[in-house]
Amino acid sequence: MKLETLDTIKARCTLEGDCWLWPASSNPHGKPEAPKVRHGGKVVKVRRVVRELVDGRPIPGRLEAVARCDNLRCVSPQCSIKVSTKRSRQIQIERGHLNTPAAIAKRTATRRAASRFPEEVIEQVRNSPDSCAKAAAKAGMSKGHAHAVRTGQWRARANNPFAGLMA
Repeated sequence: MKLETLDTIKARCTLEGDCWLWPASSNPHGKPEAPKVRHGGKVVKVRRVVRELVDGRPIPGRLEAVARCDNLRCVSPQCSIKVSTKRSRQIQIERGHLNTPAAIAKRTATRRAASRFPEEVIEQVRNSPDSCAKAAAKAGMSKGHAHAVRTGQWRARANNPFAGLMA
């Protein structure tokens, strides 16, 4: 069972000012995530291990170690603080890392503006009395797209508060 020390962790990092930057890591889907290491037979976040080594005691399960510097790869003891899970989420929202209704609406509007099909065409498919196949042929889209439009799985009405609830 391998146990990390501050020296072994610091040796693996690139030093930039007060920050210790862990080598780039990502999950299998390519999304960035907090660096992890095998410590004491478990895979744990490096920042948590560093905070525990500096404090000399384990961090309670209800607390997390987050970086003050807003660098996901930073594991420096100078940059890390212990906060509750709730406060950690608040910090992430303040920094723009989590989805908020405003962020989701902005991304949706951007995607709709860049869409191949204008809103008028989508409304024609949605309101057409013809079958999905005929409505799709008139609009120049696939039958699958037309079906997704009609069932609300794609391009749900933006002004409908119940859009997507039954999908």
